[in-house]
Formats: sequence, structure tokens, C-alpha cells
Amino acid sequence: MKNTTTPSKFGAVISVRGSVVDIRFDAPLPDIYTLLHAKDGEIAIEVLAQLDAHRVRGIALTDTQGLVRGSAVENTGGQLKAPVGKGILSRMFDVFGNAIDREAPPTDVQWRTVHRAPPALERRSTKSEIFETGIKVIDVLVPIERGGKAGLFGGAGVGKTVLLTEMIHNMIEHQKGISIFCGIGDSSPSAMSSGSSIVICSLSCQLSQEHLSSATGPGALNSTAMREHSVRSGARV
Repeated sequence: MKNTTTPSKFGAVISVRGSVVDIRFDAPLPDIYTLLHAKDGEIAIEVLAQLDAHRVRGIALTDTQGLVRGSAVENTGGQLKAPVGKGILSRMFDVFGNAIDREAPPTDVQWRTVHRAPPALERRSTKSEIFETGIKVIDVLVPIERGGKAGLFGGAGVGKTVLLTEMIHNMIEHQKGISIFCGIGDSSPSAMSSGSSIVICSLSCQLSQEHLSSATGPGALNSTAMREHSVRSGARV
């Protein structure tokens, strides 16, 4: 009788160098971009290279504190996914798609891998168009091409976040589009600042509706009233 064994989905860490982790698997190696979990899911590792028949190299997406040689690593069999749909509008998420804005997780969304193939060529536009930011100094002197890339360079307090916030506002208000802001590395504080601004704006709209009949002047809806409202509603400002 022939013995059949089920391949194990667990491997073991053989080296940790900062965020770079090498793992050994006796079973078939995980595919590139496969998500691995260690320490009961506390540490997430994404496979970026297959070194040989038994070793893979990945990058840790979380802190590697406590990860040592010999630690068990689980092959999830899937890739890193993000929520997609109208339910994510005006929400904040971490890199794993978990809501971090103290609101309930969205339900009417689809989870798609972040490594999806790009749209087919026949679905892409071949025309060169100007992306209208609504900011005259940009549209006249340094226009941005639609579908292109642009960067902002400057030190602290020069207005990078303010400029981005204005561009996001113009995209949503005037062009009826959708803006996605990703805070990576040094941009994380900007992401949190933009998120707080969105909360304050939404609270201001709520207060303007609640106190419209009792407001006596433009100073009736001040920051103190918004903060008191946020404390009652449980929002973080």
C-alpha cells in the first residue's frame, strides 16, 4: 500500500536581518507574493524571492520583534488583499485592510489582491490629457498629465499636506472623482492629518445642520463645539 502524506503548510525561520526574513519549507515553496504569518498572525511576511528548492526570502510587513531562528511560519496560501467598493469611501485602513478610524468594518466590499494584473491595453487611454488640479500655479506653470506621476519636495511646515488636501477637495468637489491617499513612511503623519481634517469637516457639516436654527453668527460653530460633539460621538480628532 502506498503511503500518501499531506504537505505541511508550516516552515521555519532560518535568518532575520531587519525586515528581511529567510524561511525554510520542506513542502513545496510558497509562490511569490504569498502572505506568511508568524507568532499566531502577529507578524506578516510577504514572499519576494525563492532562493532554492527549500528556502524563500520575504519582507516583513510588521515589526519583527520576537521573531527568532526556528520560529514557525504558516503559509496562508493567499496574497495580501485590500477592500474594494463604495463602502471604503471616507474610511481609513492599514496595509492589511483593517479599519483604523474607530468605525465598524465595512461589509459591502470585495477583497482583492494588491498584486492584480493591470487593465488590458485596449481599456487604457492613449490620449495625453492635462489633469486639472484647480490650482492655477500648478495648472499654468507645471501642469500634471492625467495618469502620470508628480512629486512634492519640501521641508516641514511648507504646505505639502495643505496642497494635497486642496487637490483632493477639487477632485471630489469639481470633477466628481475619487481620491486615494496612501501614507507610507514619512507620509504617514500627513495621512493622519488628512484623516483628522476629514473628520473635522464632517463634524462641522453635522453641527451646521443640528444648530442651524440656533446659530447666531459665523462664530457659533467653533472648534470647541466640534470637539465636544466629537467626544459625544466617540470620534477621534
